[in-house]
Amino acid sequence: MKFNDALPDIKVDPETYRVTADGMDLICSAATLVPLSRNYFLF
Repeated sequence: MKFNDALPDIKVDPETYRVTADGMDLICSAATLVPLSRNYFLF
């Protein structure tokens, strides 16, 4: 990303795991499918 100069202030609340970037909440849904997860399961 040659021209990407964004440096947001990212904070993670250790109690609630809420992530914010420049004061805005970052929310996404949980993954329902993880490709190659069985081929590279290391535990």
